[in-house]
Amino acid sequence: MNNLIAIGYVLGTFGIDGWVKVEPLTDHPQRFLSTERVFWEKEDDIFPLRIEEVQLQAERILVKFMEINDLKEAHKLIFGYLKVPKNEIVQLKENEFYLFQLKGLTVYDLNSQKIGVIRTVIKNPANDLLVIDTIHDKELLLPFIKVFVKEVNLPEGFIKVELLPGMLEE
Repeated sequence: MNNLIAIGYVLGTFGIDGWVKVEPLTDHPQRFLSTERVFWEKEDDIFPLRIEEVQLQAERILVKFMEINDLKEAHKLIFGYLKVPKNEIVQLKENEFYLFQLKGLTVYDLNSQKIGVIRTVIKNPANDLLVIDTIHDKELLLPFIKVFVKEVNLPEGFIKVELLPGMLEE
């Protein structure tokens, strides 16, 4: 199901009644409080789960699913992703976007010369990295910071960047 977006990752179990510990993969962990259903996915296995109860903690979320009622069942969920359809993601303010929305955007320099296309975005503690497949069949890793990224235009499908000399080897 290609239209699903991960909002959590099951780290382990909690207690004996089927609760799981979830690492939020969203900037809006409170969304779990209003989400009724998620899709659990691991490798080629995917199925829906209905959320029964949620407890937000400092850095983790405890989740109880209606279909999971004991430790053994909960243990099967470990290392799986909790996903929702793209149309259920939290709506952002104007000029805000999700990193997954950057994939496939065309990258131009400030002179509107095409540099390449964003293949993916790597989450990094210091700053996220854009992985760009250049027009010269090379890979460019570009920090996603204002020094380099000058404009993001989702409706038109491009970003404009300013590179330092030598960053783009031909």
